[in-house]
Amino acid sequence: MFESIRHLDSARTALRAERAATARRLIDLGHYARERMVELGNTHEDWVVDDWEMVAVEVAAELGIGRKRASTEMAHGQTLIERLPRLAEVFLAGDLEYGHFTAIAARTALITDPDLLAVVDERLAAQVPGWAARSRDKVAELVDWLVLDVDPDAVWV
Repeated sequence: MFESIRHLDSARTALRAERAATARRLIDLGHYARERMVELGNTHEDWVVDDWEMVAVEVAAELGIGRKRASTEMAHGQTLIERLPRLAEVFLAGDLEYGHFTAIAARTALITDPDLLAVVDERLAAQVPGWAARSRDKVAELVDWLVLDVDPDAVWV
């Protein structure tokens, strides 16, 4: 029995570390994208491939992933840095699933008022650790209710 519990404890620790590593990767990619975009200075805006796509290709090549995934992860990193910094702390602590984060990011994307977004971010940071066992759809529903309460104009229809 005690041997089994040790394995379960190890698995729980590994899961939290995996979540934290995912958050760290996304945030690092968000910073990298932001810095590279400044370096490139929007010099390719009239090209078929703009600066963002060039950076996504760099990331994809470096990480051995597809360009679309690289672009998505860069955008998610920027969301954590710029829009949901308190939620980023929860993610870095290992208390948020990546799938739940993607639902949260999508469901809060229509909030444009920075003050209202900060309220949503604070509430999410407080509530999300208790949502680990919930489905992605249930998390999306909970976020919709939270957004409805704070910024009714920003609810997905």
